[in-house]
Amino acid sequence: MIELLERTQAEINSIQQQLVNIEQTGGLSSWFKEPRLRKRLKKLDNQQFYQVDDYLISTSAEYKKVVSEIRELLESEHIQFTVYTKDFSFIGSHTTKLEGVIYPNGYSYSEGVRHNINWLPFDSFAFPSRMNGNIDHWGLIKLRKTRTDHAFFRRIPRRLTGTISKAGEVQLEVTANDMDDPFDGRLTMGKPIANHFNYDEQKNYEFQNRKNFLIEAIEEFKVKIKADNRH
Repeated sequence: MIELLERTQAEINSIQQQLVNIEQTGGLSSWFKEPRLRKRLKKLDNQQFYQVDDYLISTSAEYKKVVSEIRELLESEHIQFTVYTKDFSFIGSHTTKLEGVIYPNGYSYSEGVRHNINWLPFDSFAFPSRMNGNIDHWGLIKLRKTRTDHAFFRRIPRRLTGTISKAGEVQLEVTANDMDDPFDGRLTMGKPIANHFNYDEQKNYEFQNRKNFLIEAIEEFKVKIKADNRH
């Protein structure tokens, strides 16, 4: 793992040096090269962040303990996602994948990132009646449709209810639907919202505080890797 982290840091150093050279020399080529390098640098920074996260979970007892505490805070025997906006699909009838994140206010805001494709006439009456997925210790949520049902009118999910395990497994059932537009069957589930701490501000504070601890630990380790990589 250390070797992987060092290789990533070496590539980051190389790109940063190339950007410095571009700023010093300028020229027409910089207009094309600089955006591509900055995009690659952003991707590497994000990649390194999660590499360090994995490394510290496997090597630091304190870091692993905080991750476990976060997972306990996120565990829920009853979580409810309420859809507050609808989406629109030109070629499908329903949302098949959701992604979101918990914000500082303790609520997660998700959105549909994928829809089905209607191949048969009856497909236009389909809707996702169950969605499963996971939430990690950063509060990042990924859900996908795991069961499909059909309805002529009420087929747009309005409320999803379920559980979150300590391992981060999310299991949701659609427990209420909205009426479809009778003139256009392409409205879909848009953006669900959920409060992950049962409106307990102290729990949300503990989650945010522990998450900040992890971020600081990662940043400190990245400084160490950067210093070691220069020698």
